[in-house]
Amino acid sequence: MVTYHWMNRADAALSIFTMKRMFAHKEKFGYDSILLTSKGSNSDNWIKAAHIVDPSKKIKFMIAVRPYQQTAQIVNQMAAAFAEIAPHRLMLNVVSGEMGGNEIGLIPEGSYEVNTDITTPLGRLEFIPEWMERLSKTYVMGRKPIILLGTRNKDVILKAAKYADIGLVMLDDFLADPDLFLSNYKRVMVSAQIVIRNTYEEAHYELENSFSTHIRIKRWAIYGSREDIKKKLLELEAMGVTDILLSNGTDVVSQSDGPVDELVWEIIQERKNKVVD
Repeated sequence: MVTYHWMNRADAALSIFTMKRMFAHKEKFGYDSILLTSKGSNSDNWIKAAHIVDPSKKIKFMIAVRPYQQTAQIVNQMAAAFAEIAPHRLMLNVVSGEMGGNEIGLIPEGSYEVNTDITTPLGRLEFIPEWMERLSKTYVMGRKPIILLGTRNKDVILKAAKYADIGLVMLDDFLADPDLFLSNYKRVMVSAQIVIRNTYEEAHYELENSFSTHIRIKRWAIYGSREDIKKKLLELEAMGVTDILLSNGTDVVSQSDGPVDELVWEIIQERKNKVVD
């Protein structure tokens, strides 16, 4: 049974008020968590998330973590503190950095004894397995969050998947080699942008003529009518996908969250009705 999650793709930092409102709103539609992406120029999502936790709610906070910027020990200390405030409400999305460019000033902690140049995508990939192992050995107070590993690199998956609870992969990478992910992870989360229009043809035309020049972003999209998209989401579930991370397609076309939220709610309710019947 697929669990649905939401990705906040806004470049601007979320205010505390906006974040609190977003989490309350998304839980009403049945989302299990919201991914809060992290940018160095924005204020820290860990602190804001801990501040807005409502103990009466269940929706989880999925925080993006970059191993080449944060030590495993510090991440585990922060995760343990979050667990004291809100038990079982934290998910860590370990970002591989493989799709980013070169970054300046990234030096691993001296005690890591790593000679890898983590300022490059290849260096960051090489660094991931060791960091994941260290994370698994330094859980504070026995408080282990749900760990996601986001990478499409086969070598990294084979070495580090055993430390993750969920493998996170973009739609096009999953469809290119489903077995790589399904055979190495206990749970697989596919990330996709949703573009809903009246017909498949209308959505396809708008996608092809969109303002985005990023070809891969268009391949991450599931598009068409509500029924087209519902069918594709259910097909992913039938393939063995356990979790789906959605966003509203604003990287490629203009669209509000509403139609996506309503579709997710509809799928979840139909599933509940079938169980009752």
